[in-house]
Amino acid sequence: MNRQSLIINLTLLLAIIGVTYLIYTAPEEQEKLPTPITMAAAPPRETNFDPESVRNTYTNFGEAKLYQAIMTPTPTPTPPPPPPEKTPDIHNALKAWRLMGAGDGEATIEDRGAKEDSDQRIFFMKVGEEREVNTEVGGKKAKLSKIDQSGDVPAVEFTMEGSAETKKVKMEF
Repeated sequence: MNRQSLIINLTLLLAIIGVTYLIYTAPEEQEKLPTPITMAAAPPRETNFDPESVRNTYTNFGEAKLYQAIMTPTPTPTPPPPPPEKTPDIHNALKAWRLMGAGDGEATIEDRGAKEDSDQRIFFMKVGEEREVNTEVGGKKAKLSKIDQSGDVPAVEFTMEGSAETKKVKMEF
């Protein structure tokens, strides 16, 4: 160690010893107690209060337990929501329909699922017209939404209520 750091360390050590000595030898301060305050006499009451009559009226006043939690009844579980209605399958419902002809906003449709001698086996539909179809979820309406004659093979497009899908039926030769 060099001489300069030795002098600094000794000086700091002496300062610490001196402060410690002053702390231990200093006299304790006496706490001054507050002087009691004299209460002035209470003014006379405006009304008469009889504590005995109150105790007779409210017999259990002050006897309730503090911070007692109020027990609420156990809630009943909410019933499960009803299952959503099944979406009809447009492809399954219209699988027996065949396009026989299309022109001037009208299509000729053959229902191969109908009886041979039935007058509903071949029918005509215009764009926007609806027809009742039996599906696995009950009777639904199939709507002719579009007739496409632009290609070599004419086609029609159907939509069904309750379903977002479309079914395209092409003419078979």
